Amino acid sequence: MDIDKEKLKGLLWAEAASYRADCADWKRNTEALDEFLGEKTLPEVALELLVENEDLKTACAAFDRVNTKLKAEIEVLRKECAARHPFKPFHEQAIGFTGCVICGVYTDHGGLPCPKTRATAEAGTFHGGRS
Repeated sequence: MDIDKEKLKGLLWAEAASYRADCADWKRNTEALDEFLGEKTLPEVALELLVENEDLKTACAAFDRVNTKLKAEIEVLRKECAARHPFKPFHEQAIGFTGCVICGVYTDHGGLPCPKTRATAEAGTFHGGRS
C-alpha cells in the first residue's frame, strides 16, 4: 500500500481527539482525512493495512525460519572446523594418558617411546640423567 502512514496516523489521531472533545475542529479534521484518502474509504484503508500487516508477519516468520536454519548450519560447520583443527589429535587419547613426558604431545609410535626421549636423556635433563 503506497500511502503515507505517518500522515494518516496524525490525521486519524486529530479526528479521534476532536470527535471525543466534541469540538468544532472535528468537521475540519474529517474533511482533511477525506481529502487525504481520496477515493478510498476509511474501512478500505484499514483492510488494506491489515492485509499488509499479515504479509509482513508472514515474511518475518519466513526470515525467522531461514535464520534458525542458518544458525544450525553454522553450528554444524563450527563443530566440523573444530574437529579438523590442526592441533587436535586425530584419535582420542588413552584413558589416563597425558602425553609424552618430554614433549607433552600425544603421539602413537607403535608402542615405542617418543623419539625426543633419547635426545633429552643424552642431554642429561632427563630424571636421573648423567651430568
